[in-house]
Amino acid sequence: MKRVSLIFTLMLLVAALAACGGRDRDEVVPATATPAAAVDAGDAAGDSAAANAAADEDATATPEPAAMESEAADAVAADASESPVSPIDAPESPLPLVEEPPSLPTETGEGTGAFTGRIMIKNGAGERPVANMIVALADVLYDGDTPLIAGYDATTRNKTATDELGRFAMNNVPEGNYAIILDAVMTSVLLADPEMGDPILLEITAGDVTDLGRVDYESLALPGYLE
Repeated sequence: MKRVSLIFTLMLLVAALAACGGRDRDEVVPATATPAAAVDAGDAAGDSAAANAAADEDATATPEPAAMESEAADAVAADASESPVSPIDAPESPLPLVEEPPSLPTETGEGTGAFTGRIMIKNGAGERPVANMIVALADVLYDGDTPLIAGYDATTRNKTATDELGRFAMNNVPEGNYAIILDAVMTSVLLADPEMGDPILLEITAGDVTDLGRVDYESLALPGYLE
């Protein structure tokens, strides 16, 4: 009877041990799942690091367009600071230069000379010729070195008229010293130096042409030219 009880007890013990062994094998499965979770966490960390690296690359790549724009702006500023056309290569003005018209032809004879010139009005309103005006000469006498202008005689033969450009030419003028008169019939004026104000005096010599050149006045005390 004791042997039967002992055998029965051993059988219970074996059954209990078998049950414990089965429970240990069943609990092995959850333990193997833990590394998988660790691997997933590692992958997530790797993915996060890769995302951060990509973000860093994007952050460093962003200033490139701004840098390019800055360089372009600097280039434009440098070009603007330099003259686009060299003064040497500057194009010529399209406006033609205004040239003086040629003097009128002159004629001299034995013991005579000629006298030519041009008379203009030039002021803030522009310029225009003193046209179709009588130009005459008045004899000048000297008291020592002091010139004494003789009275003007409207019947003198030493006269001519300006053309539409204000030019005149007086031919075959006897040698002598003269002053210039502008005669508007009703009144006349003695031509003076526009800057100095002194009477313009001429010395005519035989065979020579005395060119007065162009003389500009702001105004003249003559009808149509008093401005």
